[in-house]
Amino acid sequence: MEKVNEPKNDSEISIEMEEIDNIDIKSETDEDDDLNIEIPRPVLKKTFWQKMTSSFKTIQEETKSKIPLLFESKKLEETQLEKISTKETSEFKRFNFLDGFRGILAIVVLISHAKTNEKCELITFFHKIAHTGGVYGFFVLSAFLLTYKLLNEMNSKSNFKAKIWSIFKYFIRRFFRIYIVFFIIVTGIKFGPKILGGLFNYDETKFNYASWSNLLLLKNPGVNHLWTIAPEIKYYFFIPLFCLIANTMGKYDMILLIVSILLSIFNEVFNFFGLKSLDFYAHMTEYLYIRFSIFFYGSIAGLFLVIIERHEKITNFLKTFLVQFFLNFITVILAVYGFKHINPVMVLEGSNASRIWASFILLAALGNENLIVVRFFSNKFLTNCGKYSFGIYLLHPIFVQIALQYFHFELQFDSVVIIFLMTYFASFIFYYLLESNCIKLANMLIKGIEKWSRKDLPTS
Repeated sequence: MEKVNEPKNDSEISIEMEEIDNIDIKSETDEDDDLNIEIPRPVLKKTFWQKMTSSFKTIQEETKSKIPLLFESKKLEETQLEKISTKETSEFKRFNFLDGFRGILAIVVLISHAKTNEKCELITFFHKIAHTGGVYGFFVLSAFLLTYKLLNEMNSKSNFKAKIWSIFKYFIRRFFRIYIVFFIIVTGIKFGPKILGGLFNYDETKFNYASWSNLLLLKNPGVNHLWTIAPEIKYYFFIPLFCLIANTMGKYDMILLIVSILLSIFNEVFNFFGLKSLDFYAHMTEYLYIRFSIFFYGSIAGLFLVIIERHEKITNFLKTFLVQFFLNFITVILAVYGFKHINPVMVLEGSNASRIWASFILLAALGNENLIVVRFFSNKFLTNCGKYSFGIYLLHPIFVQIALQYFHFELQFDSVVIIFLMTYFASFIFYYLLESNCIKLANMLIKGIEKWSRKDLPTS
């Protein structure tokens, strides 16, 4: 007869539960390292997710070496671009007053060409300083800014190919910013309505334009306001060479600075090129060597500023109150003297004026925003004149002729005001229709080349 299991009493059930609890289930549990307590089966779900998370992290670490983290690299690139943009913005704000200085120079040239009689002493004075207080200031300022910017960009690159690419970008920007605009203006003057040549097309006894090919090939331009373009564009080719030498010399570029200053001084004393006063007139304007020293002082100032900014102790010293007080005083004197300075000896006129302007620009750049000259030239009106200065320079002869032909003013001052207002308005349109688009085309071309050959163009 089969034995039937009798029901267990409470003591037997308790013994069996203790036996179950003593079963080794370590293989199915995890340990808490801090408390050293075995975790029973119900917590196994959490352990599973911990294992999954750990596995995912392992896979991610293994994948990093094979697949680039695109989002992280993109974020890093954006951060770098933001730093570059911030640096460029700060430099723009720092040199913003130089736009105002450029604006004054453009106004001086405009007034000098608008003069028709001796009735107004102020206008007669502007006419006398058209070169020293106008054109030569343009030459020095252009050389300073281009040298300073290119040298800083090259110094920020450790790769030689990247430095060469900086030079190529420099040439692309100069070509579109200056030569393309110049090409359009010259073509309009030679093949468009006569008025596009301005007063230089109407008084052939004094003025004339050379042939279209001569103008574009930067040969003798004739007797007109375009004579400044040829030597300036030719000097553009010297700036990269100067910057490359300075960059190659590294921390020894101070030697280049000293040698450059000494050569400039000796050139004034010994006249290396054998220049004569007659060489500075219309038939020789296209030759760079005649006015090379004028541009070169601007490049010397640019190199000097780069060297100073490299030494933190010097820059901190220059920020002190006494130094800034001195800079405030001396820059005002240089500005006044620069505009009033007239040297009857043509050979020395340019070098003297350029030395004054180079010193003024360098010292003003070392000052802070509280300098009198910085505040004066930061005036919105003057900075706008500087922004549109290329248009003012190229277009003002048109409106001088219009004023002479269609207006009859008792006072010459009234005529100059009307000419300036018409020129300013036209230059505003000229800038946004032509100049700004040429700048955009240059930047688009640079970006296109960089995108097309990104692997071959180092960025550092």
